Amino acid sequence: MPSLQKTFEVGGSVIYGRADDVNRIIDLLSSEDGADFSSTFLSVVADRGTGRTTLLHILHSALWSAFDQRKLIYMPEKYDEKRLMRVIIESLTGTPCDITDLEILEDTVKEELMDQRFLLLLDNFEEKNQKCWDFLSALLKVCNEKSAVVVTTTREAVAEVKGLMKFYYMNNLSDRLCWMIFKHCVFNGQNAESDTALADIGKCLLTKCSNVTLCINVLGGLLRNFIAEDRWRVLLDSKFWELNEVQGDILPVLRVSYEYLPSHLKQCLKYCSLFPKEYLFSKKLLVHMWSSQGYIEPGGGNDIEDVGLQYFDQLLSLSFFQPSLLPDMKEDRFVMPGLIHDLVQQISENVYFQFKGCVQRAPESICHLSLVAHEFLSLSLNHIITRDKNLKSILVLSRSAFQHHISSCILNLVEVDDIFLKFHNLVTLNLNNTDIEDLPETFGSLENLRYLSLSGTKIKRIPLKISNLIHLQTLEAKDCHYLEELPRTIVQLTKLRYLDVSKEVGSVVMPQGIGKLTNLRDLATFNVGMDPSLHCGIEELKDMEHLRGSLEISGLMYVRSGIDAKESNMRSKEHIETLVLHWSDGKSFLKGDEGTEIAEVVLESLHPSEKLKEIIIRDYPGNNFPTWIECAHFSRLVSIIFDHSYNCERLPDLGRLQSLKFLSIQKMYSVEKLNLSYSEYNPENSVFF
Repeated sequence: MPSLQKTFEVGGSVIYGRADDVNRIIDLLSSEDGADFSSTFLSVVADRGTGRTTLLHILHSALWSAFDQRKLIYMPEKYDEKRLMRVIIESLTGTPCDITDLEILEDTVKEELMDQRFLLLLDNFEEKNQKCWDFLSALLKVCNEKSAVVVTTTREAVAEVKGLMKFYYMNNLSDRLCWMIFKHCVFNGQNAESDTALADIGKCLLTKCSNVTLCINVLGGLLRNFIAEDRWRVLLDSKFWELNEVQGDILPVLRVSYEYLPSHLKQCLKYCSLFPKEYLFSKKLLVHMWSSQGYIEPGGGNDIEDVGLQYFDQLLSLSFFQPSLLPDMKEDRFVMPGLIHDLVQQISENVYFQFKGCVQRAPESICHLSLVAHEFLSLSLNHIITRDKNLKSILVLSRSAFQHHISSCILNLVEVDDIFLKFHNLVTLNLNNTDIEDLPETFGSLENLRYLSLSGTKIKRIPLKISNLIHLQTLEAKDCHYLEELPRTIVQLTKLRYLDVSKEVGSVVMPQGIGKLTNLRDLATFNVGMDPSLHCGIEELKDMEHLRGSLEISGLMYVRSGIDAKESNMRSKEHIETLVLHWSDGKSFLKGDEGTEIAEVVLESLHPSEKLKEIIIRDYPGNNFPTWIECAHFSRLVSIIFDHSYNCERLPDLGRLQSLKFLSIQKMYSVEKLNLSYSEYNPENSVFF
């Protein structure tokens, strides 16, 4: 039997067995002579779990050069014409769209698409509304005649509403190909037929997957963890195959695979039922939520964050999560397949409750609540929860939190005082996507809180009473444009492990004593203050020895000596992978030779660990870069960015950095030469770049 060959690779994920489908769809989109594309509607009809979404991503890549504009959109459960138009406008303009008037939206879309060759890919399109098809038809009329709309759906009846529609029926994979994928998943391509008994059991188990790709991957991931005949036979004979709870589209193999997970992974999966379908998960933030709920069991001397990341990676290897294939993501994001999402919602109902904006009451037994924000919706928790509850979580979520395909929504959460007075057992609180501007004094009553997120809000200050939250582990207030400083009492939160107050413009002033937060593992930005009697100095980084990941140090123009900079002990921080050094407005702080000399001494004293992978230096006013940046000992350094080093006359020797792959030099107008001379760091006869 021939070995399994990959068909496509999208976003780093290898896709098997769909080459024929892709080629036939491209043929259907082509004109009769096959030379070019003609304006058309195409519906791809297929069962859930067969790879419809992946197919669209392949098409998005394969047809990249054939269209002027392309947009792939995951359709929400309820069609919203205005929202769809805003998404299209945002994708074409690259800027947020706040238009609410339907007529203006229509005119704007038509203007942006006029004569453009446009490919619109709509995934999970279950809308029968003729008005929707009329809108899509109007789109194609203003576009170039070689534009196309492709939708995926599970029901042919949906697409039949539109006349003159082309259809493509995407069948399940063949038995032969399913067996090949199964073997590749379980045995990593090694010969499975050598153990006849194991192969026979494997084929019996494979029949329970109904040739659905997702089920094959989930079952294969489970079996890969225990390749033994007796264990497989126990699974084959399991009573779970007959579970009465298996309903609707939930295939038994998914439920059985869930039942064989260890209890801590089951807890983590159930928590994900709070998030809407097609939500893009940040692995790091999800782990922080799991940690706040006590779902992560520390062990082996590893940090709890490392253990949590291992949990996620296990679920990822079992296909309960999949890497997002959306292009242009700044960091890795992950999505839960729709069938898996249905499963976790089914098994977690009555404890984890997702409020979607319709008229509904929460079950009496809930412990965790999420509010999926709809546009400008005002909401009081008193309308959802009839009496005080032992709530552990309140999450305000938006479908657009990490996605580009649905416009952002702001929730007006009224009677916020009630949250803090009535739900004092809260452990996890996410107020992102709300219009909150101030935290009331009752905020200090949440003494059990471990996770607090205020990102993207109009919050102006954080109350001094935050010091009451003695168990707080995570504080995220990212992109809070009106927040100017952290309260001085924050230094009392000694259990804090994650702090992010970064924003695109400006910085949040940090108080003197911030260095007491020695349990911090993740500090997105450290802002050196102007007044040393009130604000933190760079030397306060000294005892933050557990920092990891990415760290930006801004306000370096306020560092007045190399001694203070050296005291930060940056060289010992071996777990920092990305370091950003930002002088901010250094050009206007100290003019002339004095400011230049101090900046050079400070940068020389901020010698990072040789394990650094990326360094970014912004607004550096020095004439020369330090000698350490030329050192070949930085064997892991893959990326260097110099941005607006306006006085620099000489670029450092970088050609002997063994792993360097990316070098960006921006706004360095004074550079006169690149020095490639011999130095103590770079012996003679070295190979450059």
